[in-house]
Amino acid sequence: MRASAAARNRRYTCNPLVPLPNVSASHSRLYFLDGDATLKYLKPTGESGTVRDLAVGPNQEAVFAVSPDDSRLAVAVLDHLQYPVTTRLYVEDLASGTNHLELFSGTVLEWPVAWYHGNLLLAVGINAPPQNCTDSFSYASLGYHVADPNTGNRIRSVCDGWTSYSSPVPAGTLCINGAVALGQAPSKVESWDGATRILRNVGGCPQNGVLSPDGNWIASNEVTAGSGCTGQATIYLLATDGRIVQTPAVGVAEGWIDSGHLVVGGDGESAPASIFDVSARTTKQVGALGFFAGTLPNDFSSTS
Repeated sequence: MRASAAARNRRYTCNPLVPLPNVSASHSRLYFLDGDATLKYLKPTGESGTVRDLAVGPNQEAVFAVSPDDSRLAVAVLDHLQYPVTTRLYVEDLASGTNHLELFSGTVLEWPVAWYHGNLLLAVGINAPPQNCTDSFSYASLGYHVADPNTGNRIRSVCDGWTSYSSPVPAGTLCINGAVALGQAPSKVESWDGATRILRNVGGCPQNGVLSPDGNWIASNEVTAGSGCTGQATIYLLATDGRIVQTPAVGVAEGWIDSGHLVVGGDGESAPASIFDVSARTTKQVGALGFFAGTLPNDFSSTS
């Protein structure tokens, strides 16, 4: 472990608040919320400090993304007083809050997750009360928008009309069609520039799991229709060109550190995570508890 920091939780109740990301990263720092509004940073050296407080009122939740060069801050303030939730999106200078631009205000539930070639990557959620309450990050049920950070204008939609359950990566995201759960339609990988690759079903099941940062592999617990496409303990690597590789890793495929190392979760948040080395085909327990949030930094401009 390079560095760690403790932070207060948001004031959270299961209904109506939705669990959303509270961290972001530049090329040099990890930024996180301490409580509802205090924005702090953590360096790899262990140095930590406070940037400033964000304006967050009662029944409101802030989600943010810091630009890779530590200069700009994108913030979505979600007001959960009633549904549909209202969203206010703005961009300003990170350190001072100056050069403030109001980009959007309305009932589209969306929040910044990363920066892509200088543009904003916004996750889009279902604007309805959550069915279940979990202490985890929510990823974009309804896909993503790539938007101009100076005007708020949408440049393109990714996974439009599909769903995306796992964390986004530099290569794009894995999109699932509503009929895919029954094996009736394929899944696809869509990049942030709009390029799409349709994926064939494997063993009667759609390719569903977590996409590697380079977009070449999907780590999956679902490979055969015999289990109802609902998952099993063994993790398989499904190549987007159709190859299937069974691994010795057992657990839940949660996400990738890089394209050669997969985070494997245990049974529940009380079980330690482990790291599966794709080339060596070995698993090393790391002792970390909790859930996989995503890879850092949040600049998706390249897949390196």
